[in-house]
Amino acid sequence: MRNIIKILFLSLFFIAFGKEAFSQKLPKKINEHKALERLELRNNRIENLKQNAPGAKILLLKEKFISNKLNLTDEQSKAFTPLYRQYQEEIMKVRTMIRLNNTISSTSGTQNLDNQLAFEEQLVTIRKHYKDEFLKILPPEKVAEIYKSEGDFNKEVLKQLTERSIRSGD
Repeated sequence: MRNIIKILFLSLFFIAFGKEAFSQKLPKKINEHKALERLELRNNRIENLKQNAPGAKILLLKEKFISNKLNLTDEQSKAFTPLYRQYQEEIMKVRTMIRLNNTISSTSGTQNLDNQLAFEEQLVTIRKHYKDEFLKILPPEKVAEIYKSEGDFNKEVLKQLTERSIRSGD
């Protein structure tokens, strides 16, 4: 089960940042036109990774799960889906930074704690911002249901992973 979770986290990490971000070396003299072309190619590769990565399937399932729970109209769904994807992307980036912070062993544990608190504050700020954005297209009851449904989805995923792990003998 831990292997599955590790793979899930790694795939989400690569979705958020792309492996190119860590492997590119910049030449000493940068041609602006070539740099723009490389950036565009890199963004296309990242978008491709996002769509084809294993984590992308989970995010789509989560999106469908929440949409079903909210019982959205077609108009609400058209406005909600892109906004929810933005929200998920921002949350994922911060959670990736939290995981990186937890794996870094600095000389000062205080710095890790400060970073952790800063990341938690970022998560709250993102949730507050998107709460206001969601309220522009959905009634308050449905906005509250978004956050509850996310928890329900996570519980369901963990339940299924646990059942699969038990069946496979891990």
